[in-house]
Amino acid sequence: QNAHDYLEKNLNNKQSSVLLNLQKLLKLTNFPNRIEVYDISNIQGQYAVGSMIVFTDGKIDSDQYRIFKIKGIKQANDTAMLKQVLQRRAKHSEWPAPDLIVLDGGKPQLNIVYPALPKAWQSKVIALAKKQEEIFLPSKPKSLKIAKNNPISLLLQHMRNQAHRFAINHYRKQHSQSYK
Repeated sequence: QNAHDYLEKNLNNKQSSVLLNLQKLLKLTNFPNRIEVYDISNIQGQYAVGSMIVFTDGKIDSDQYRIFKIKGIKQANDTAMLKQVLQRRAKHSEWPAPDLIVLDGGKPQLNIVYPALPKAWQSKVIALAKKQEEIFLPSKPKSLKIAKNNPISLLLQHMRNQAHRFAINHYRKQHSQSYK
């Protein structure tokens, strides 16, 4: 029990340190306690879903995960779909407000979603592009580049990958149900 408690405490301290460094890097006003990560999954607009995964205190909070079925967009348009998901998410005032919003994508996704967000959330959104693991901020014309093995980068990649897996699983579920 003592070894377990020691390990748990040290992992929590390390995670808190990474989150504190993330807060400093992104110049967030608040500590990023609740991080929401969004991704879209579809094939040419078919069975499109958006995923919202949540990390609380740097840990997966799967009870807070949500899937949004995309409505009214029939062609592949991830940026418009992402915008729709965030607009629908913002209507849920009963859910805790995010301290950080991470979009799977790059500058195009950020440019479309940013103006659609509530003003209070606009300073809390970033986009993470896969190729170079670049971080895009609304207030910066150029991306932030940090080493792929940096703990901040590893945490963001893990979160983005989790959102991607969650979206893909629900896309596949919808797709397979269509054949029944």
